[in-house]
Amino acid sequence: MKKIPTKKQRLEKYISEVIICNVPKKSKHCLTQCLHGRLHEKETGKESCTKPEFCSLGLSGIRKVKCKGLSKKDQKEWIKNECSK
Repeated sequence: MKKIPTKKQRLEKYISEVIICNVPKKSKHCLTQCLHGRLHEKETGKESCTKPEFCSLGLSGIRKVKCKGLSKKDQKEWIKNECSK
């Protein structure tokens, strides 16, 4: 018999597979318009965002960003927030 994963286990699996840009303080542009400012799936191939890219961060100018996985601390915090909803 297959075990059904709990909500926490599903969230842990999801959060381990997503990436976000490395900008420490995300601007309004990052949170609303830019794909890199939100959690998104890892991509492979020519169009993937694993290489550094230039992003116009609105009023703060242009910055070179690179997407990376969340740290363990950030993962635990995100899971805690999602489970409490």
